[in-house]
Amino acid sequence: MLDDMAVYFNGAGSEYDPEYYDQLQTCLAKYDDDLLPSSQDNAWKGMLDYFNANGTSHDYMNQTDYWGGCTPDTPNTRCDVGDYKEDTISYFGDENMIIYEPCNYASNLAYYHSATRICDYPDWSVDNDQINGQKRAFATLAMGSAMWHGSHTYLGTALITT
Repeated sequence: MLDDMAVYFNGAGSEYDPEYYDQLQTCLAKYDDDLLPSSQDNAWKGMLDYFNANGTSHDYMNQTDYWGGCTPDTPNTRCDVGDYKEDTISYFGDENMIIYEPCNYASNLAYYHSATRICDYPDWSVDNDQINGQKRAFATLAMGSAMWHGSHTYLGTALITT
């Protein structure tokens, strides 16, 4: 997905910053955190799987939650939407994944920079569990908010509001 964002914003042949990606991967595993790296990989994979399945016709509340289902004029009263403009829809990657708000989608990667700043800080006065909790919170915001801005699904809304 990172390469897809780079190509979208910088043109064909662009790629993500591999040095920062390595730094992020090291950070996600720092402080003996054996859950965060795989959870992030699986979350991004899950987003792509959700897109490829067009969401679901029966969520945990036995309601529909289709990709793009939380847009104006959609008969889904679970989703409060603001001044969303459909002319911002873009397509990402080989899958042509529909992204409803591409700038907001990609801007959520900034949360990963907050996580790496946590890892860069040399002198914490708290234990590893508390540091890992902060890293996990920022990583979850990165992926969860990107899911909302990309998908406009109820699941995306739930990820960033719970």
